[in-house]
Parts: sequence; C-alpha cells; structure tokens
Amino acid sequence: MLIIAGVAAIWLYSAPKSNSISDKILFWVKRFCRFAAFFLILLLLLSPVLKFFSHEEEKPILLFYLDDSQSIKSVDSVAAAQFHQQWEQFADKLSPDFEVHKFFFSNDVKDSFSGFFGKRTNLSAPAQYTRSVFNRKNTGAVIVASDGIANVGNNPVYESLGTDIAVFTMGLGDTSQRKDVLIKEVNHNSLVFLNNAFNILVNIQSYGFEGRTMKVSLIQAEKELGSQNINITSANDYKVVEFVVNAEKPGYQRYTVKVSPLDGEQTLTNNQKDFYVEVIDGREKILVVYQSPHPDVNAIASALAQNKNFEVISKPAQNTEASDLKEVSLIVGHQFPSGNAKDARLMSDIRSKKMAFWEIVGAQSPVDRLSDFFPEMRIQRRGNSWNDAQPNLNPHFNAFSFSEKLIEQSPDWPPVIAPFGQYSTQSKLDVLAYQTVNKIKTDYPLIAFSENEGVKTGWTFGEGMWRWRMTDFARNNSPELFDELVNKIARFLMVKEDKRRFRVYPVKNEFEEDESVKLQGELFVRNFEPITDAEIMITLTNEQGKDFSYRMSRSASANGYELDAGNFEAGYYTFKAEVTGRPEFEKIKGGFLIKPVQIELTQLKADFSVLREWSAKTEGKFFYKNQFDALEKAIRNDMRIKPLIKTKTKIQELVKIKYILLLIALLLSIEWFIRKWEGGY
Repeated sequence: MLIIAGVAAIWLYSAPKSNSISDKILFWVKRFCRFAAFFLILLLLLSPVLKFFSHEEEKPILLFYLDDSQSIKSVDSVAAAQFHQQWEQFADKLSPDFEVHKFFFSNDVKDSFSGFFGKRTNLSAPAQYTRSVFNRKNTGAVIVASDGIANVGNNPVYESLGTDIAVFTMGLGDTSQRKDVLIKEVNHNSLVFLNNAFNILVNIQSYGFEGRTMKVSLIQAEKELGSQNINITSANDYKVVEFVVNAEKPGYQRYTVKVSPLDGEQTLTNNQKDFYVEVIDGREKILVVYQSPHPDVNAIASALAQNKNFEVISKPAQNTEASDLKEVSLIVGHQFPSGNAKDARLMSDIRSKKMAFWEIVGAQSPVDRLSDFFPEMRIQRRGNSWNDAQPNLNPHFNAFSFSEKLIEQSPDWPPVIAPFGQYSTQSKLDVLAYQTVNKIKTDYPLIAFSENEGVKTGWTFGEGMWRWRMTDFARNNSPELFDELVNKIARFLMVKEDKRRFRVYPVKNEFEEDESVKLQGELFVRNFEPITDAEIMITLTNEQGKDFSYRMSRSASANGYELDAGNFEAGYYTFKAEVTGRPEFEKIKGGFLIKPVQIELTQLKADFSVLREWSAKTEGKFFYKNQFDALEKAIRNDMRIKPLIKTKTKIQELVKIKYILLLIALLLSIEWFIRKWEGGY
C-alpha cells in the first residue's frame, strides 16, 4: 500500500514547477497529501480493525448483616440501640476502601431496619441472600452480627457461599443464664367443637427461683378462667400446668396465659403468651367407600384428614348402607361402584340425593358400564388395555389454582394405571390434568370434573395415587403437595357454585403476625363478564373496633382486584367490602385470623456456638460486640479481600472511525486548494 500510494503521488507530482522555495514547499505538501490520502483509502479497503484495552479497579464487596429480631433488644433495648448506631458507623468507616452493602435479617433479609421487631430468626438467610444476589461478584467478606438464637431455617454452616468468601461473625447478647421465668410453649387443639371441653398444657421454664411460688393464669376477654399456684423446686425447673376449658362460643377465641412476675427476673416479655382456638358447630363429613383394601384409600383419607374442617370416614362398599349417607358432604368412591346390585342401589340413593361424588377408576371398576351409574361419562375400551399415565396439569384449568411447587413437581410423579380407550361425555368435562403416556403428552383426561343436573362429579381415571404421596414425602419431607391436590379437589366438589356477582375473600383464613394480609376480589356484570374499572373499598376492623380503610387495585395477573394490606397485630379481623357508586352490588362481609408469633421470646440466652463454627469453616473470625477495631484489622489483613482488576477489550473497525474519513477529506481538500491557488484544476 505504501508503494502504490508513493507511486501515485510521484506520478501525479513528478517535479516542482520552479526552484523557488515556496513552489518546492507547495509541491511537497501536495505530494504528501496525495500520498497520505491514497494510503488511507487503500488501508480502509482492507477493512482493518483496532483493538482497545482499558483497565478498571473493582473494590471488594463487604456485606453487613445485622440480626433485626426481637431477642436482640428484649433484655436491654438501650444497649441494642447503641450497638446499631456503632454498627452503622463502622460500616460507613469502611466505605471509602470497600463497596459496602448493609442489610438486616430476621425471617428473611431486608435493606431497612425495623428496630429489632423481627418475629423469627433465620441464621441461614444471609448466606442464601448472598448466594442468590451477589453470586459472581467480587464479594470479599460477609459480616454477621447476631445473638445466635435461631428458630427457623437451616444451619448456616452448611450453606455454601463460595471458596473465597470469609465470614466474620460478631456475638450480641449475654451467654450467661440470668434469673428468669418464661412460657416456653402452649399445647392446645387448634380446632374444637362447640360445648366440648378441651385441654390446654402450659410448659414453663424457670431459672434461679428455687423455693419461690409463681401464679399461672388463663385469661379470656379480661376474665380469668382459672389459675394455679406452682412451687418452684429447683434452680433450673420445668413445669407443665394443665387447664380444662369448655368451648362456649363459636368462632375464633383468644386466650392468654400469664405467669406472675417474680422479683429479679431478667425480662417480663416472656411471661405472657397469646393463642387462638377455633370453635365450630360441626365439620363437613366425607365418606370414602372402597371396593377392596388399597393403599390409595389410606393416602386419600390421610390427605383429607389434614384439613381440620373435614371428618373423614372410610368404609368398604359391602358394609356401606344408605344410613351412612346421612349428613355426608362428599362421597369418594375408590373403584366403587362395581357391577353388583347392592352397589347399584346405593348409587341410586347417592344420585337421588344429588350428592357430590369423586369417582376413582381402577381395575375393579366396571369401566365399560360407567354410564349405567354416571350417564354423563362413557369410556369405550380398546381391548382390556391399561396405560401407565403421569399427570400433566392443564394450564387452562381455572376453577382453582395450585402452588408453583406443585406445578413444577407433579409431572415427575410416578404413573397411575389408567384405562386405555376413548373418553366421551354428554356434559362439559373440565380437565384438571391430562395423561402423559411414555413421556408423550396426550389429550386423554386423568383428573377431571363434570356436572349433571347441578351435581358435581370428580374423576380420577387411574389407581396408584398413593405413589404420588410417597414421592412427595421423599422429595419434600412432607406430603404437602399431594395433600394440597386432594384437598382442593374435595373442596371444589363440595362447594356450591357461587352465583354472586361481587366477591371478596382473603387468600387464606389464617395469617401470622409477620405475614402480609392479602385479599382478592371479583366483580361481574349480569352475564358474568368481568368489570375491571370499578372502585372497591375495604374496611378492616380489629377486635377493639378500630377501622382500617383501603382501596383495592387491579390485579396484574387476572381480571380481578387485589389488596396487600401489610402486617397487622395478632387478633381476629372482620372486613366489609363495597363497590363505590354501584348500589346494585350488595356489601360483602368476612373475616380472618392473625396468629401471634412469640417464638423469639422463648429463649433469651445468647448462643455463639453456630457463629463460631460458621466463621471457622470459612477461615474467618468470631468477635464480641465491642471488638470493632479487631474486626477492622482482620478485614484489612485478609488477603482474600482485595480489589479486582478488570480488563476490557473493545474492537472497532477502522472505517467506522469518523476522524479517519475527516482526515482523508482534509488531505484532499488541502491538495485541491493548493492546485486551485496555483491556477490548476
């Protein structure tokens, strides 16, 4: 390129016009401009690229986590407030040399300080938050200040943070056992029946009050229901006090257990515990009728029994009579009815009484004759074949919803044995789950619902559901997902269709003190098309008669309304809902319970063992609450906590650099100007 550009420049400008100095200067200027312009143009034709390197220093990240739970301030609130101030100042002191992030944790991690009002302590929360938010970043150290009293979550020692992240812990509180009396636990039934007596067991721990007497009282609505004087017989004494109470009024009943204060107690915050008992007039009865003993029967009955509002009775078909149907809300037929005359008579009674029914089809079911008992359903068999079918939840099923965990895990549950054939129905079949056969998703229903003359029937086309419950337990240490599925099916079958055009309901009947209260609402015109532009006002009222007013907002995920009212104190709350300016919609009333969370007050003696072990595992160090200087020295001397030098590479095509094009234009312009000035072209 240099040669070509040089030849072009020499060929165009072979010699100056005269030997004067000015002509020679202009001659060489023109020759240089032409040479340089030709060279740059030829260079651009080759499409060269330039590589740029830049270096920047990234400060190491320090993550500060302060335990924000009640146990921190329960013994000495002044000392707790002073430490919080010192903690903030220490973190700010390190900010010039490190990238500092400050968080607070109790049950989970937050970036705002509550003033030590957290209802639980999850020591694994900082590790989990660090792993999920600061993964792949230059995290140098995690600094955790806590009293080590954990009551939820995992052991942080077994939570992986990364190979080069140090954990420095700081112990708060007092590890010595001071004189104290505390209510450790209150055992009681959460559900009792009206006019029935029930027991309340109060577990009381005392330290350092040997030879003293304490009074234990049970109170409801400021009325003392009973009291006992208990003698403390040792310095470390444990007593169980029993009360027997009669359930005299339906609904949620609040009770309080109190222990009289003794002189010299460390704190009085743990001398009282509140709890609620739901008193009901009766439970809904579910009758499970089975053709022969089968593990499905026990799995379904056990799942239904988890609901405190259900009374579950299991009986073999041959021992079931028409009298057993009295006051039954749902019949679960496991391979029932069969083809015998007794079953036919019993089914005739069930159908005549228009009772909700859940039919589970199995090998003993008269598959070819189902329509004899259920006119709306027919299965045309193909031989005597059966499929191994796994559940595939229908994403368009909207009668009720499931948890994300159930949606994720249920496709991997073991298969049930389902009849192979053509499924047809005279009425609409609302499919909850389709059959997946040999990893192939089919349109054969596995779990579905039909309705005939206003009576709902649930269908499970296959036996072997017990394997689902076993798999769920093996994976989650609890059959919660299977129980959720069974209970929602049963509840849907028993609930009569709600024809109201205005509905408001809490997402669940019982919340805990540290949970947000959430309500959902629906509003329809006469043809049940949703109304989405109305204003719905909610008034919550606590047990003392204080009102809290809110306005529901449009739901982001559906054509409905929702309200997140935040946290409330424990108690039973009623609510009223009305549509502003729409008198044709009647007002809605309801209620929900907020249960007290007092677990933080059952143990106030600090325990630093887990904090020490956690730091030792990561080659960090444990410090006491007054050792900020030593903590700073350890952080600055730790070779793992160092800046990260990042090199960035940028590649750019030379033709895209506008200054090169401007230079070429400038060189050619200078040459043209000189030629014009000399009288050329």
